[in-house]
Amino acid sequence: MVRNKRFYLMILAVLLITGAAVFVWKYWLYHAVGLLKGGNGDAFGRGGDTFPPTEETRYNMGLYLDVSTLTLYGTSVIETENNLDGPLSEMYFTLYPNAFEEKASSPAPPSAYKNGFDPGYIRVTEVKTDGIPASYEVQGTKLKLTLEEALSPGQPVKIEMAWKVKIPQAAYRFGAWDGVFMLSNFYPVLTVRKGGEWRFAEETPLGDPFCFACADYLVKLNLPSEYQVVSTGHVLAREAGAEGRDTVLIEASRARDFVIAATWRHQQLDTKAMNIPIRVYVNPGYEDTGVQVLSEAEKILEYYACTFGSYPYEELDIIQVPMDGFQGMEYSGVIFLQDQVLSKAYSPSRREFLLAHEIAHQWWFGLVGNDQSREPWLDEGLANWSAGLCLRRTGKQTGSEQSAGIKAADLSRSLTEMRSRSDYLYSAYRGGEAFWNGLEGEIGTDKVVGVLRRYLAENRYGIATSEDVLRAVQNETGKDMTRYFSQWFRDWQEKAAPVVKVKTGGD
Repeated sequence: MVRNKRFYLMILAVLLITGAAVFVWKYWLYHAVGLLKGGNGDAFGRGGDTFPPTEETRYNMGLYLDVSTLTLYGTSVIETENNLDGPLSEMYFTLYPNAFEEKASSPAPPSAYKNGFDPGYIRVTEVKTDGIPASYEVQGTKLKLTLEEALSPGQPVKIEMAWKVKIPQAAYRFGAWDGVFMLSNFYPVLTVRKGGEWRFAEETPLGDPFCFACADYLVKLNLPSEYQVVSTGHVLAREAGAEGRDTVLIEASRARDFVIAATWRHQQLDTKAMNIPIRVYVNPGYEDTGVQVLSEAEKILEYYACTFGSYPYEELDIIQVPMDGFQGMEYSGVIFLQDQVLSKAYSPSRREFLLAHEIAHQWWFGLVGNDQSREPWLDEGLANWSAGLCLRRTGKQTGSEQSAGIKAADLSRSLTEMRSRSDYLYSAYRGGEAFWNGLEGEIGTDKVVGVLRRYLAENRYGIATSEDVLRAVQNETGKDMTRYFSQWFRDWQEKAAPVVKVKTGGD
């Protein structure tokens, strides 16, 4: 009898351990990876209604930078597949440098052209699909590629391109000035198709008119030996070659975009946060402020990683650049800070908030993407709120006061609906931040953090929408939030999502 009792107890223990293991496994899938139903495809943006798929998309680029003529020569091999439900007969690429070709339509402010207007553009000279010359046409910032045979669902394709970029002489996020090359959005990038529509970059001087899918990158850059390289990803190798030029091999995984800054005079400062290398690059004479930025970046990154989830890249690079029009700009694993931001005359508290905002974008833009043209509040408002939360929790500041008093705003507005820079800042930044401040008042700060962890888990490496935010709020709270949401969206009835209980093995 004792032996039988022991046997049954052993069986019961095995069952309990197995059940616990299944629960932990499901909980990990949902909260850490986001594979269970309720989000934007799977954890890597594969499947669903979004093209191109992150896990199946790779950019291999060969680049040659001619600093004397401000020209970048490039070749691209892009591998992807049709992950949509139906055939794909065409695809588009965004050619952002063409936005800088005409003075009247350039997104750079007039102040960026220190020596007068200087055009920028990209010229694609050859396109092949699976080794065969392809038919394509360019119209402004769009390149339309017509496939000879439509891709069936699940069918891969390899696209080869040859191109060259004329870099404008301009103090801007895409330009060259004072010995610094700022190369953002410089290469042909696959245009996202989501919800049956192509998400083209809008030609507007406001904000970030982009919608990017994550991908892997392998980039070989040839440039003069005296130039440092600050870029997305990490350097695998740097080899000296002939005629005073080096070749740098760079790799990046699941990056939302790929940016390069090249400079010959910056000072490099280093530290680590949670074993993530952080580097700050400053002009000579700015080292003291650079040390402050380095220390602050370390604390901010640690706070976000502990609050929202692991930092998504292998390193974080912050570089001081001559950039008019923006005080800070975020890219995958890289932040541009305007020259003046590191000056002693700049407010230290404002600089820390700006830094916290840009680092927050590594989660809200990098890890969880969105259509920044159609729904700019998603990443900008959330980056502002996250910065305020970080500085409040670390006892540094009370957070942003600019959104105080805003109890309602129309967050449905796209960039093209905004009339001015002040309109854009009020709606996307302050209005978006006010949404999260108001939600704190409704459900509490800890619950809002829980909402964001859910939102991240369900949309990791994907492209989220306002509906995904609202779904995460309703599912995390289990409440009908219609009254609150209607204060922020003019078309709330169209966006309204039912509360969907997602089972996670005991939830």
